[in-house]
Amino acid sequence: MWIMQRLSQHFGCHDEYYRHACSRDQKDLRPEEMSRQDSDSQGQQGPGESQVFCCYAPDLRPLAILLSTVHFSARAIIQISHSSIHVEVEVGKILQAHAYLEKSAFTAWHFNPPAVANSQRQRAQDSDEEDGHSKHSEEEEEDSMAEVRFEVSMSSLIECLNVFGTASSQKTYTKHFVDHDSTADHSSGHPPKRKYGEDSNRSKGWPSKSRKLPTSAVRISYDGEGHPLVLLIEDSGVVTRCSLMTYEADELAQMDFPVERQLVHLIMKSDWLKSAFSQFDEKSGTEISFMFTPSPSSTIPNKPEGRRSVEQEGGEGASRPTFRMEVDGELGCYTVDFPNDKDILDSFMCKIPDGLDPHDWNQLGFVRNAYKLSHILKIKKALDVSSKTSLRVDDTGFMSLQLLIPLEETTTMKRKCGYVEFMCVPIEDG
Repeated sequence: MWIMQRLSQHFGCHDEYYRHACSRDQKDLRPEEMSRQDSDSQGQQGPGESQVFCCYAPDLRPLAILLSTVHFSARAIIQISHSSIHVEVEVGKILQAHAYLEKSAFTAWHFNPPAVANSQRQRAQDSDEEDGHSKHSEEEEEDSMAEVRFEVSMSSLIECLNVFGTASSQKTYTKHFVDHDSTADHSSGHPPKRKYGEDSNRSKGWPSKSRKLPTSAVRISYDGEGHPLVLLIEDSGVVTRCSLMTYEADELAQMDFPVERQLVHLIMKSDWLKSAFSQFDEKSGTEISFMFTPSPSSTIPNKPEGRRSVEQEGGEGASRPTFRMEVDGELGCYTVDFPNDKDILDSFMCKIPDGLDPHDWNQLGFVRNAYKLSHILKIKKALDVSSKTSLRVDDTGFMSLQLLIPLEETTTMKRKCGYVEFMCVPIEDG
């Protein structure tokens, strides 16, 4: 066995809490092999008795991809339960991002939450009663307690996963073989590319060759409060051990989308939003407005007489776009409109705000809310790798963006999906 330099030296970073070791004797990270090693290293005490959490995946890219979508904060809160890994980050109690990776994305999963003392359970019950929450059933209380939460350095965690350079979301790479002979025909309009290889006689024309990128396996373990989060990453028989210091998790702002107050809900392909956001950057302005035109027929709750149906008349209102994003900056106004087209919007619903006279609607025209542009732009990484986006807004302007992230398909795992949710508080008027 030979020991390599610390990861802090390898990456040029300053996190002193994690270390790096490689062994050429270790063949793989299969769960049964790792269980045997844990038993040997912990005095014959198996992982079921000593470890709170342990999981294994033959390809670490799904985890790396999901983490990269919410990498805009120094630290992240990791919450582990019987069914998933939940990663939370927050910016100024205004923007929150939640990434979810289900248990099914791993080929092995062991979770043994620490026992909860009766005093801790009683404190949780007292806190709920003080907040005015109803009493939960015993099963619900046990489920809420059967999870662990801690904070880790986000940058260090992502760097560890990419120690072998295999955390990219790209599946394949392509090598082009192009001849730079001045007599070659480049009528296709593509510029000539540098030849690959030393033998130019073999690089005539425009052939290309695609190869699958290598992958790395990962095993993650956590022994409980006060212990580090340990990652064992294997690539071609070489195993890297990374130990990340964990911290007590801070409480985040309470952000739960109130479904009963939902005003807008649309589902669309992420590519359309990705294209729209490519028009904006932080230099475009400071605020971004989201505007929605109510559906042609909206049923809204209204005072004692109950629910009533509202029909939007033609004319001025009919020409308005269904969904608009607008940034008004020093250099001008940037606007992106989305029509109510099935090729663009899979589904769309917008209610007329409660208490607003439908006959006055044509003068108002939009449900409009403004948000800080620098916060909204943080979803761009997630849009790059997502396939579908669900956008919801409530009657106060509180917005939820849920993105579906397709994950890699391997020989041992069917195609799975992860989920990322961004929640943002609007800018208050005045």
